Amino acid sequence: MSRRASSSTLRFAGVVLSLAAVPCCAFSPPIQGQSIWELTPYRVRLHVTVDPILNIGGRFQQRLVDRLVDRCDAVIGATWNVEVAPAEDTTHRDLANWLTAPANEPQMESVPKGSDELFDKLFLIHVREGPLGYRIGCREFDARTRIWSPTIRATAAQPARLVDTAFEAMLAAFAPLAKIDKAEKKEATLRLRGGALPRPDDSWNLLRPGDLLRPLMRFNQRDGAPRKILPIAWTYLLVESIDASVAHCQIHSGLRNPLSSRTRGRIDRLALLIHPEGESTNLQLVTRGDRDSPLEGYQVYAHPAQSKTTTWLGESDANGNVRISSDGHALRILLVKHGGDFLARLPLAPGFVTTAVAEIPNDDERLEVVGIITGLQESLVDLVVRREMLMLRLRAAIEAGDFDQANEIVGHLHDVQLDEDRFRSRLRQRQQAIVSNNPYVQRKIDKMFGDTSKLMASYFDPRPMLKLEAELSRTRRAAEEEAPTDETPEVSEEPTPASAS
Repeated sequence: MSRRASSSTLRFAGVVLSLAAVPCCAFSPPIQGQSIWELTPYRVRLHVTVDPILNIGGRFQQRLVDRLVDRCDAVIGATWNVEVAPAEDTTHRDLANWLTAPANEPQMESVPKGSDELFDKLFLIHVREGPLGYRIGCREFDARTRIWSPTIRATAAQPARLVDTAFEAMLAAFAPLAKIDKAEKKEATLRLRGGALPRPDDSWNLLRPGDLLRPLMRFNQRDGAPRKILPIAWTYLLVESIDASVAHCQIHSGLRNPLSSRTRGRIDRLALLIHPEGESTNLQLVTRGDRDSPLEGYQVYAHPAQSKTTTWLGESDANGNVRISSDGHALRILLVKHGGDFLARLPLAPGFVTTAVAEIPNDDERLEVVGIITGLQESLVDLVVRREMLMLRLRAAIEAGDFDQANEIVGHLHDVQLDEDRFRSRLRQRQQAIVSNNPYVQRKIDKMFGDTSKLMASYFDPRPMLKLEAELSRTRRAAEEEAPTDETPEVSEEPTPASAS
């Protein structure tokens, strides 16, 4: 351990001893509730490399390292316990693996030596000479989650700006770590690693309102080493407020209850700050259970996390792709629809990853069924219109007493009844023939056929027609009873009396 690292360690030890020397009654309520996690600093290891042309005699690199440690002490203080990585611990192959390791995903292979046991954070800083000054690249490795940050690139145009620029790159790559203490419904409470330690510079904070963190599950072996680390898909924690070393967050997730299950045994619920590298992400929509089947023609809408104002972003192409830009929002809530039907709600931090693959139900089968049922419903409407028109004509004929016309209309109504029976049979045959292997789609199909059956039962009610036929019979009988007969009564003819002679 270097002299600089030793001074940082001694200062942290002094802080802890001073806290221990204070009587228990002197602690304020927030301090009483704090655990060792909030009082534990990050063990930070610096690994600085410089192009040989700049580091003649090794003095350039040593001065840069010393000044970076001084800057960490002055700004971050006891929150970071900084040490310089021994040069002999790293090979050229290690450096090559670290520089090319994928960002933002847990790495279980080629993990830097000493992770967990010796350090919590590793900063890989490389300085080269460029046409416009010093070119700086910085990556952070979080030992707890085994995640490499994206490479932060910066340029110091003047030698006097080199240390400041390199230190700013370190802060930009730094991802504070938190434990998920509580998660209920749409709110989560996080405890920040080292959040209760004093910082010399009040302007520097571990987290700020509006920051985004990604939750992860770390499954440990008996010796504490990670067995696997799983990020929780389509889930983000948006910081609302910070109270001392506790962050209160909103949970935005495309999953049901992503954090509600209580963990037992050797499982850690963690959250790591994310740094979106770009301004957009390519969203690819694929069939659930079959990633080789992209979904074309699906509509994507979005609204900010703090607003319900929705905008249309586009429609997926033949490969299922839609470009999602940040549009000034760190987190966007995506709504996926197809044929007017809502399919998925997907929170996304544009620029955090290059491509985000979303498995959603294939809605093409349902849309085909919509076309079939729409045709059936159009036939149903035709039958209903014919039936209503005939009933209006029948009522007019009854009122006019035109019973011959009424009898003819009743015959047409019986023909419509036969067509209704044929329609019912055709509907049953279609429902039996259309079956999907996708349970989600099958539920949608059953609902559409069920709605059509209810509609048919409503309009094919035989009672109105039976009522009209009964009215026709009553009217005809009444007319027959009131009609005058054509026969005239017989008149008896008496013989004419004979005249008197």
